[in-house]
Amino acid sequence: MSELQLFHYPHPFDLECGQTLPEIQVAYHTFGKLNDRADNAVWICHALTGNSDVTEWWSGLVGEGKLLDTRQYFIICANVLSSAYGSTSALSVNPLTQEPYYQDFPLVTIRDVVKSLDLLREHLQIHQLCMLVGGSLGGQQALEWAIQKPELFKQLILIATNARMSPWGIAFNESQRMAIEADQTWQERRADAGTAGMKAARATALLSYRSAVMYEYTQAREESVIDHYRASSYQRYQGEKIASRFNAFSYYSLSRMMDSHDVGRNRGGAMAALNRIKAQTLIIGIQSDVLFPVEEQRFLARYIPQAELTEIDSLYGHDGFLVENELMTKTIRTWELSNRLEPEVEEEELIVRDRVQVDVRKGVREYIAVENISFLATPYTIHLINGNRIESDTVLDKVSLALQENYDFTLLSPHLPHILVNTRHIKSFDEKNNRIYLSDGRSQTLPPEFPLKKAK
Repeated sequence: MSELQLFHYPHPFDLECGQTLPEIQVAYHTFGKLNDRADNAVWICHALTGNSDVTEWWSGLVGEGKLLDTRQYFIICANVLSSAYGSTSALSVNPLTQEPYYQDFPLVTIRDVVKSLDLLREHLQIHQLCMLVGGSLGGQQALEWAIQKPELFKQLILIATNARMSPWGIAFNESQRMAIEADQTWQERRADAGTAGMKAARATALLSYRSAVMYEYTQAREESVIDHYRASSYQRYQGEKIASRFNAFSYYSLSRMMDSHDVGRNRGGAMAALNRIKAQTLIIGIQSDVLFPVEEQRFLARYIPQAELTEIDSLYGHDGFLVENELMTKTIRTWELSNRLEPEVEEEELIVRDRVQVDVRKGVREYIAVENISFLATPYTIHLINGNRIESDTVLDKVSLALQENYDFTLLSPHLPHILVNTRHIKSFDEKNNRIYLSDGRSQTLPPEFPLKKAK
């Protein structure tokens, strides 16, 4: 388990608003190890009330054996300035006064956050990132960073985000700030000031994070009830939940930060700014998202040079990118394979990242990781180098079903489909007869479902 780390920058930090923080601190987590070639670094930018422990709030996508495998990648996530999880914020002590900033904390913009992230990157001595990922407020950070430092990133994944905060989104955020300002304690200089207002603000925000259909499914009203509805108690529960882990100062500041987002500011407009991006880019929109409508992602896709857009169907609205782990994994992995996202590796290492690809039903493809493959005995069994076998009634149960339904079943290398990578455990190939010869003297004729070619 990764521990929270702190980066201290003991110098004046100039902000876009014209004010200066005497010093800053950035809290961050890292997972995995940077390889010898230093080409496996992935940076993930968190959303509004997220933190730097990405394995906590995105556990479906980050971790051992997950899409962003911590055994393969060196993953960094930093807590943004103004937040409540260790980075400099309104509750930090101002070194000039030796008291917390509270209401005196200045406006920190998306560009200021990116400036702090880049200082941390330099501190970590990371000179290139193979991937930058962010959703919502995190996507705004990622987009701004990719514009500021286009040579730094090979791949960019932007999820449910935009080129600038819309009037609609600003109105949602202002409504939440009004709720906090209506709290009589908001002007008091204490850590829990504005808590009741923040609870109401969070309840308001939730309406933009979810969808009417999802509320109908999860908070349906009972016919006999004329008061105390499920939806009412749910809103109050969400208010209490945010109050148990956050503070109104950070909530207020981060909503202003989100509103500040505009990549076209002082750059000749958004289209000119987006055209600076050099990374291969995947943009994911959620069709039920009312806070960041899919038209905003379509705009990004039109003007980022190497961009591909995928729109996913989810009942969860904007929060879909945090909840729909399987759907997000499939979407990103499909793009990942077509764009050779994985770091360069030696040939003898390639077999570790082979996957079994299966169409479990029409239009839905599963990718099952298989390490150290020795040979295929039948379409239903894979033999591993360590002598173990993977049978169709364990991880390959969907393979068996797929074959019975005459769907596609192929081995994939990280670079080309229909390739079984030639490792030291495979002595030679007979492409004509579709046969492999192993170094221990065994051989195996592969069925026609596995067309065999040597890796080039």
